[in-house]
Amino acid sequence: MRTVGGCLKSTPIQWLPIVSSIAPPHIRRGDATHEICKRIEDMADNIHLKQIHTEAPTTRRLRSRNPFYNAKVQNCNATEEWRKEWENKILTGESMITNPMQLLPGFTTLKRKHWVITNRLQTKHAKTAQ
Repeated sequence: MRTVGGCLKSTPIQWLPIVSSIAPPHIRRGDATHEICKRIEDMADNIHLKQIHTEAPTTRRLRSRNPFYNAKVQNCNATEEWRKEWENKILTGESMITNPMQLLPGFTTLKRKHWVITNRLQTKHAKTAQ
């Protein structure tokens, strides 16, 4: 995602998910965790993976480890979470984009050179004379 804005002046990190039309990593991780837990819960009781999941210890051996089965993610919806996060953030130039999940005009048709210029202008991180 870092090469979206070009290599001369990097795109600000908070703009990368919007410019590349990919949800932020923590939202994607939560969505993936929810999907894994949902699949395991839908399995038959005699499947070994479900037994491991239900009998897993609730305490952690290391504080730095956060196993997915301890996460209590209920009804995770990546698009709604992303929209809520976008509404709460204050970014420079954010008034140009109302819906972060929507592909920006020209995302699939523009050449990389023109897309880089567009992204730099949208994020107010452009090469200008001022």
